[in-house]
Amino acid sequence: MPRDGVFTVMDVGTTKVCTIVCSRQGSKIMVLGSAVVPSKGVRRAQVVNVEEAVESVQASLEKAERVTGVHIKSVRVGVTGSNVTCINKQGMMVLGQIARTIQSRDVDRLLQNVATIRVPGKKEVLHVLPTSFILDGQRGIRNPQGLHAAKLDVEAHVVIASTSLVQGLTDCLGRAGVKVDGLVLEPLADS
Repeated sequence: MPRDGVFTVMDVGTTKVCTIVCSRQGSKIMVLGSAVVPSKGVRRAQVVNVEEAVESVQASLEKAERVTGVHIKSVRVGVTGSNVTCINKQGMMVLGQIARTIQSRDVDRLLQNVATIRVPGKKEVLHVLPTSFILDGQRGIRNPQGLHAAKLDVEAHVVIASTSLVQGLTDCLGRAGVKVDGLVLEPLADS
């Protein structure tokens, strides 16, 4: 089986560390194997003892590697807890004087602009989830790609997390020998 479609996800929780190795084949995702070990050093989604948390993460990674035969170099990590919040924001981008076809790169650039918002306290943006788009004042557009407009607005749900949560998880996984491909809000990952 080709390994280029293989990816790993991890949940570092208070009671357990769960690692799942998956393979993407076209539009299908197959679970190759998983590992669950007791968690130590984590309380309420926050790393509170780095050494214990690193040991738990390493144990889960090693078990998942044994089960699947896949060497895990990087993971996507689920985040949740009281240190994760959401805010609603709006962003706008002028596409030109004359309406033109909206392309995926236009939508990506608009969402990246929304992601650069200032967030209160020591927090950082995890996700920008568009709820709807507005094209030249027309509301309620789900997917603007391929439509025509001179001005593109977005209403978005912005997921933010405390910097200490993000850095604690990232540092812990780095010390355990893996790279963090991204942090994902757990309810979003579950869906």
